[in-house]
Amino acid sequence: MQLQLTTDYALRILSFLASEERVVSSTELGERLAVSQKYVLRIGNKLKANGFVDAVYGINGGFTISRPLEDISIYDVIVAIEGTIKLNRCLEPDGYCSRNATTFCVVHHFYREIQEELEKKMKAETLATLLEKSKRI
Repeated sequence: MQLQLTTDYALRILSFLASEERVVSSTELGERLAVSQKYVLRIGNKLKANGFVDAVYGINGGFTISRPLEDISIYDVIVAIEGTIKLNRCLEPDGYCSRNATTFCVVHHFYREIQEELEKKMKAETLATLLEKSKRI
């Protein structure tokens, strides 16, 4: 599994906004994070649609975090951008398996164990914990 570049940028945008505690323009975000302003706007709008940021319009506009940092998990952000983070199709809600073997397939059970650990870690990590870790780097 490899996350999309858009997801990486979304997490970086949110991390930057969390550290600034102010409205940050798309231009500044682009410059500071080495992302085009157009791409920042596209990602920012997706983050806004999912309730992670607020958009401020006008000459002094930009983006700001919309809720407490403790309430924004890395899992929620990744799912909002990616749509899914399942390692394999057989782990999706429909449980599709070309062999109809998910109940007795050892590989499926292995994937499920990894998936559960991955999701547990992503749900435990929030923007607040990331910000705290960034202070130690």
